Amino acid sequence: MSSRAVEVLFRYLELHPEISAQASSVFIPRARFHSGLEQFPRPGLCLMQSFRPNAAHLERHGYSLAANAPASADLVLFLPTKQKLESLYWMARSAAVLRPGGHLVVAAEVQLGAKSYRKELFSLLGEGDSWSKDHCVVSSAVKNESSFNQSYVTELLTQGGIRPIEGTSYKTQVGLYGWDKIDQGSRLLITHLPAADLHGNGADFGCGYGYLAVEALKKAPAISAMSMIDAESLALEACRLNIEAISPKARCSYLWSDISASSFEQQYDFILMNPPHHNDRLQDFELGRRFIAQAHAALKPGGVLNLVVNDFLPYEEVLQKHFAAFQLLANESGFKVLRAVA
Repeated sequence: MSSRAVEVLFRYLELHPEISAQASSVFIPRARFHSGLEQFPRPGLCLMQSFRPNAAHLERHGYSLAANAPASADLVLFLPTKQKLESLYWMARSAAVLRPGGHLVVAAEVQLGAKSYRKELFSLLGEGDSWSKDHCVVSSAVKNESSFNQSYVTELLTQGGIRPIEGTSYKTQVGLYGWDKIDQGSRLLITHLPAADLHGNGADFGCGYGYLAVEALKKAPAISAMSMIDAESLALEACRLNIEAISPKARCSYLWSDISASSFEQQYDFILMNPPHHNDRLQDFELGRRFIAQAHAALKPGGVLNLVVNDFLPYEEVLQKHFAAFQLLANESGFKVLRAVA
């Protein structure tokens, strides 16, 4: 979701003050901070945000976050993510909790499929209003019994949330990065991962639904404990399910944290990582560099980092800067597997 869409959404509400004025309860899933939130009374405002950097931004401005959607709401505001199936799932949840006569307002950039989301909104609730500005479209519809499409809501709800990855034993969460498959790079890392490195206290930085951690636990009974760390709390939910399925008694902790902005002590014997190189939809090589630097800070002296990255990513320089030594374990299928010793 973009800051541009957030701005256009609140501009739309300024142009239609009756929408907010009639709402004593407001629900905003995947909420982003905006000064316009101040117009809503706190007791009636329910904000959900599972991505730690965005959640922290809201908390810094004094907003509390809810773990669950409310039972009902007079107004729901939603900005779709880059994952369409996830966005449709949240639109369906929003439509389900909306009270009769309440508004569901959706804002998105045109390049993110705003016109498609307008069509989906009207399919859920019936025809409504639409407004375009700054390459964004805001769509609004009112819930009423005659046009509310309960069967479509039910269909979208069954497609979202926790679900299995076809052909595997893994569960995943719709909307996570690579949520519907085993990542090819992660599979390559496990193939070339030295079993001797997997002992003591380990961590999976950016664990996602837990593939690296699960396969490491299968491969090495010498692992005494593992920390699963991710900025997306929905990823941690899926990760916990996958680890408990293969090792219910494993000493594992699940940390909701923005790794790039966290402070780490030298506590781990090994770290596994398939670092992100996108921030929203944009390539961000610096994000991967920060992950590598943070891994060094978190490793004990002599601890080992094993990671996989796309072969075009220039991370050797940062490895050389922070680590005592590093080596290339594999370079194939567009990925390279690297091992570094702190």
